[in-house]
Amino acid sequence: MRNDILYGIGMLLAASGVQAHDGRVYVSGTITDNTCSL
Repeated sequence: MRNDILYGIGMLLAASGVQAHDGRVYVSGTITDNTCSL
């Protein structure tokens, strides 16, 4: 189970890296901007 959780986190990080090009990173349902954290 823990391995599945770590795998999920890894996938989220990979997805956020892919989406970082638009200036926003989506992590765990929250939006973090390069200049401002929400």
